[in-house]
Amino acid sequence: MNDGPTMSSSYSIGVASRCGKADVSDFTVFIDELEGLGLDMIELPLCELDLLVGGRMVGERVGRLKEAMAGRTFRWSGHGAIGLNFLDDEARLAMHRATARAYVELAAEIGAERLVIHSGQYGRLDEAEISRRYARQREELLVLGEFSSSHGVLVCVENVFGHEGGPGTALPGELARELAATPHPALTGTLDFSHGYIHSTACGADFVAGALAMMPLSRHLHIHDSFGVPKTIWTYNPAEDAAMGMGDLHLPPGWGSLPFDRLMREGTLPADAVFMIELHPRCWDALGETVEATRRLMEKAARGSAPAAA
Repeated sequence: MNDGPTMSSSYSIGVASRCGKADVSDFTVFIDELEGLGLDMIELPLCELDLLVGGRMVGERVGRLKEAMAGRTFRWSGHGAIGLNFLDDEARLAMHRATARAYVELAAEIGAERLVIHSGQYGRLDEAEISRRYARQREELLVLGEFSSSHGVLVCVENVFGHEGGPGTALPGELARELAATPHPALTGTLDFSHGYIHSTACGADFVAGALAMMPLSRHLHIHDSFGVPKTIWTYNPAEDAAMGMGDLHLPPGWGSLPFDRLMREGTLPADAVFMIELHPRCWDALGETVEATRRLMEKAARGSAPAAA
């Protein structure tokens, strides 16, 4: 814990929007429902909307999204493709590179100041190959940082988790080291607390230590709760997962067992960190209480430690 004096911060709060039709024809409804909550930023699910085809923007659909965004007081971020992967096989690297640039260009076109992408994942590889691929990812991120800087977009690299018997990926503490080794003003981290909680459980790692390591490097946070239990069995529907407390549930803070209070008390965040709520649509009836719970976390973070330099 940082025992120094508390400094002023400019933490912001946001919500990741729901979406309906992939052609964006009904998207105004999903932005309208977030009005009146006192939010600073909305995260747009660009990865779920058919706005890019082969790396090119579909002009009419991008225009519809811009119309839905027009006249709002929100700032904007966007979530890029989940499958974007700089740790993938060399043969597909050009595709990932082009896709990442296309999402940066899309973010700039619609006025989204931040773009979230996931840290890479890999299959069963030896340690030497894993190390080589991480070095390559660092190089790719630095190049992407230069490109995104020229477009006025901050790229936010998010920690994810591997599935049972599936791909490997960086734990929060490991991603913190990767980000520290990839310094660029247009790159930052997205600490997804619940992803890190689940991944740490699966790997037998210290989640709190990893999260505390990544917090100072994360100007973007994904806020949702879970029980840190990987999904390891088949279930019929998400209601069963919730009943068992298993998997990536995207619950309101306080519904799961994630130690948010301790992390806010002991952690250090950049002064301009955005607390971005990612709530499962099945929990949307709790959106109001989720916003209030997140505001309380922001207050605890501001009291708990001196914000890191942005």
